Amino acid sequence: MPVQDECIARFDEFENLLNESDERWRLLQVQLEEAEENFLEAKLDSLKKWFDLDEAEFQNWNVGSLRHSIRDRIQRIVFAPLSEKMTQRVGCVFSSEEREAGEAEGKTLPPTTSNLMEELLKYWEVRVKPLVGEARSEDEKLQKKIRKTEKDESKQGVIALNGDTKKVSALKRQRPAIWEATQTVLEKMVTPMKRIATFFSDEVSEECVARMITAVPAIVSRAICDYYYSRCTIDLEQLENWWKNTKHTLQQRANIWERLKEQEPRLLRNVEGGLEDVNDRRHRYNMYATFGGSEIEVLRELSSQKLEESVTLLATVVSEMHQRLRMIRDSALWRIVESVQGIHKELKAEAANVDVWPTVSMEEGVLALAEAIGCPTEESSPSQSSGLAMGEEDLCDATMAVLGRLEKFVGLSVDIKSYFQKIAPGCEGISETMDVLVSRVTELNEELLCLLDDPSPGNLQAWLEQWSSISNVDKDHRIEATLAALPLRRDNELSPEARRERRRWLALLRGVQVLLNQDAIRAWCITPLGEVVPGSPASWKAGSEAGALQEAESDDLFLSTPPSPRGVMLAPPGGGHAYQPPQRYSLLEGEELLDQGVAGVPMGYQSGGQSGWRPEASPTRCEEGSRPGTPGKFVDGSYVSLRPNSASMRLPPLPASSPSISPIAPSSLAKPVKKS
Repeated sequence: MPVQDECIARFDEFENLLNESDERWRLLQVQLEEAEENFLEAKLDSLKKWFDLDEAEFQNWNVGSLRHSIRDRIQRIVFAPLSEKMTQRVGCVFSSEEREAGEAEGKTLPPTTSNLMEELLKYWEVRVKPLVGEARSEDEKLQKKIRKTEKDESKQGVIALNGDTKKVSALKRQRPAIWEATQTVLEKMVTPMKRIATFFSDEVSEECVARMITAVPAIVSRAICDYYYSRCTIDLEQLENWWKNTKHTLQQRANIWERLKEQEPRLLRNVEGGLEDVNDRRHRYNMYATFGGSEIEVLRELSSQKLEESVTLLATVVSEMHQRLRMIRDSALWRIVESVQGIHKELKAEAANVDVWPTVSMEEGVLALAEAIGCPTEESSPSQSSGLAMGEEDLCDATMAVLGRLEKFVGLSVDIKSYFQKIAPGCEGISETMDVLVSRVTELNEELLCLLDDPSPGNLQAWLEQWSSISNVDKDHRIEATLAALPLRRDNELSPEARRERRRWLALLRGVQVLLNQDAIRAWCITPLGEVVPGSPASWKAGSEAGALQEAESDDLFLSTPPSPRGVMLAPPGGGHAYQPPQRYSLLEGEELLDQGVAGVPMGYQSGGQSGWRPEASPTRCEEGSRPGTPGKFVDGSYVSLRPNSASMRLPPLPASSPSISPIAPSSLAKPVKKS
């Protein structure tokens, strides 16, 4: 057989084989996709019952969506191993040397892809087919030249006695050189083509295709279960983190936590037990997930007749996880939040409905006094315990510090008197006590000036004895008696700002009272002149800060909203409007801002002052003031409607002279009124 006929026959054979193989490969993909569609359509009712899914989810092909996860699982378990087997059995179509040679000739070979069929077809179109076309074109030119030479020699009478003439023979000897490159390329394709034919005969036979189609239900079922299991896992982690942080916050408020345990013990047990139950089902899922997850599981499941039971068992576990999480999230957690807010309001009401003066502790008053007049705290107190052991220079410095402190104390006493005269006119006992205290401290300040002139231990000892006599100012406990009889308004009757202001002045008055009645506080107030005695207010700091913290927290309680599962979106929606979670009230009392949710979707504002944080149902009827405007007017008691698209048209004016005018017909709006 001539070389050109052999090359053309082999070329046609290989091209037919490639086209047939590509068609069978594409047909396999179509059959698997049809099997997927048929299974989802057949099991749609069961899937809705198990997972509460919407049919629209099957139309979303975005990365991370349910449909994308199903198709990706089929590609990974069916097509990827089959394509890998094809690559291993057929091998690479062209070598690196051939690629470099093609690039040197100006022909770019196709890049290596994961699908060998595409690579073969691209190589055939880029490398083999153009080469055969060039060889055919050169062969046709040579054939025309041979025929012309034979015709010219025949006219000249040149006839070969045996075969062709020398010129014709020389031309025919050029044909093998034309087909040499094509023949070489086709010979390299012989082995890959035989392997392709053998592969499709062994791995893509009707029996193998039927087995792959049979495996689709297991793969699709496992993909759906894994998809919703992953969402339940994310939801579970969010709920566990929220409950852990919220529980820690509540446990720091011992009064709220203890009362919550008394009022809602069953609810707390349900949350703890529910999260533990979902974790148990999470481990159970891993035990039951033994089908459709890998190629080995698929092959094992093909020989089993219990696929329906396995799918039902696994889907039931996921469905129960989803339902239990929804119960915890939409019922139990929100009930806990509501109960906590109710308890918090009760505690605030109880705290605001008691006499305020007994609630001001000694520690709170002393620390408020220290801040107001600059008394030393634990961090700023000097290392020396008494001024009797100081030198003259150090004693003068200490005297100047105490002198400034007592001047502030005098001003503070005057301010306390002014404040209580303003809020309670019947507080003569406090006013008289403050007047005596101001007079006495002023005298002690003048004595301190004498101590600066002669800073001796004797003079200091005499001044300390005078300072200790200041306790006689409140010897009969007039401050306590006056405040106990004073009709102060309850905290719930005052605004927050007025309540905080009154609390500050009551704390300062309590600090003055403690200073007048306790030797340790008086000595601490004039350090380092006085000798520090046991009972320093520095030891009260931790307890006082705790009391101040409790007082601050009694007004504010911040709890984040329970996470919404609809914020756990593995992929954005395929089209249309973005999903918006249900609106929920803020947990900050007095504010109407709504939580942004887990997904970060703004949820706007909710009008109304009702307390509660559950999702509100959409209205089913029109509210007052929300009806659309009437597209017409009433003229003399008759309704006249405007035609559509006539926004600029106006009704004709009514004549003022005639009180009884016939109603204007709707048709007259479009036509001018003719004069009679």
